[in-house]
Amino acid sequence: MRDVQKQAAAIIAAGGIETETGQQGLTKLDHEATRGHYSLGGSADLLIISVYIDLLFQ
Repeated sequence: MRDVQKQAAAIIAAGGIETETGQQGLTKLDHEATRGHYSLGGSADLLIISVYIDLLFQ
């Protein structure tokens, strides 16, 4: 997961998807996530549910 975080940070540092380098980085990240069977969307879903539950009980 740390590798995914590093790649995401590199994409942002490159200017995000507004730049050719950022687009290439995102494509690479997507291919690696697919090959590794990472569920990036599932991770995002778990994060938002965790934040929601935390806010709900505050």
